[in-house]
Amino acid sequence: MVDSASSKPPFSTNIRCSSCDVTLAGPRAACTHCEAQANSVPDLPTRFSLSTLMLLMTLASICLGVTAIAPGVGIALIVLAVPAAIRTWDMVGRRLHRGVAAPTADKIRLFLLSLGLATIIGLAGSIAFFAVCTGSILGLNVLADLWAKAPWNLLLSCFCWELT
Repeated sequence: MVDSASSKPPFSTNIRCSSCDVTLAGPRAACTHCEAQANSVPDLPTRFSLSTLMLLMTLASICLGVTAIAPGVGIALIVLAVPAAIRTWDMVGRRLHRGVAAPTADKIRLFLLSLGLATIIGLAGSIAFFAVCTGSILGLNVLADLWAKAPWNLLLSCFCWELT
């Protein structure tokens, strides 16, 4: 949706104040309504190009097809692909905000990089979860063995035996 021949961004230059949400006409040092400093965000419309919609439909078809063949692998693919698609959409939106076009090849490259990043984060989280759970279980087993061999445990069991 970005015209490569024009150098201006595909959105209006209206900026919204981050404090009072009033639309300002152009960049200003301060808001005219609440007099807050204008470190505000441009009012960007949400846009989809046809190539973006086709890429999303292709991704959904691949995920659902893999889920139909191998449900476990398909669910793992969906868990990894959804954050990668959201990150790709955000990065393409930031490029459009700067006025830089994002061709389909760049969208695919950004998605694959995001998918790799999501995979690495998922693996690191799984390794950390496994390490913490294994350490906890081993530590509790050691404590249980120490408790069973403790001399006061014999006294407690004898005392409880006579009470019953």
